[in-house]
Amino acid sequence: MKNNIFSITISVFPALNGDSLLISYGTNEKKHLLIDCGYVITYNTYIKKELIEIADNGECLEKLIITHIDSDHIWGAMPFLKDNQEKFIEIKEVWHNTFRHLLNDTEKEENSSNKEEKIIKNILNRGYFNNELKNGENQISAEQGTTLGALILKGDYRWNSDFNQKAVCIENKQTVNVDLESQIILLSPDKEKLDNLKTLWESELTKYDLKYSKEEEKLYDDAFQMLLTWIKESPVKGSQPISSNKIQMEELLSLAPVEDKTPTNGSSIAFILKIKEKKLLFLADSHPGLILKSLLEYQPEDVINFLSCLFI
Repeated sequence: MKNNIFSITISVFPALNGDSLLISYGTNEKKHLLIDCGYVITYNTYIKKELIEIADNGECLEKLIITHIDSDHIWGAMPFLKDNQEKFIEIKEVWHNTFRHLLNDTEKEENSSNKEEKIIKNILNRGYFNNELKNGENQISAEQGTTLGALILKGDYRWNSDFNQKAVCIENKQTVNVDLESQIILLSPDKEKLDNLKTLWESELTKYDLKYSKEEEKLYDDAFQMLLTWIKESPVKGSQPISSNKIQMEELLSLAPVEDKTPTNGSSIAFILKIKEKKLLFLADSHPGLILKSLLEYQPEDVINFLSCLFI
């Protein structure tokens, strides 16, 4: 029975220290956006059932948005895309920035040396950082081709096609229409944030006696993702853990804000999802300075009222 009532639902999946959100909206035939997938256990226990139900209703994912390369955001996406090799659910578009999206056209034309290929393969052989949860579940194996980029390519998905296969960043496109009633307004990252991630990649490669590779091969996508899991990002200088038993709200308000400057978090895809007249804000782990700048450009005057504001 059709009720013809328009609704917006946000499902927040249990993801331990990670994040995963499903936004569903519409009347009878709903639109769905999946933002990040948490860990493997998040997908296996929660997300998969929801996706099967969506597919059984004859619906699909309009967007699968992987905000940035962090294990607690991407690892659940890998078993999902492995399961979806038989296409149990249609994914119209994947948004995800990886190594190939950090290069300009000139860099893509240059070839790598045999030495570079060997070093990249050494990184692949080392695989992922052994980031096991307390329950002992080993999240992702180190076998080649288990990266998110490799699975997107294997599944032949439309990958960043809203941005002409280039990086998801505000210089390439700021507004993407999902349908006549909804649109995504991109707030982060910008080119500078992605360049910082590229610099981080370069600096890590120097530890392998490799200055930089300018080759857009699948191996480099894999190595890029695996290498970033080994990078130990130090806590933001001046930050300290918060305990409700030891610090009061007044004390928190008196502390000078210290902005996160880590390149991986800065590369986060953050956006406003506008559905009819409602606005939802999804910030991922993006840097506040860029978000403030983008919001002021979006609406320089008056207060922006959000139906929901989610740091994921």
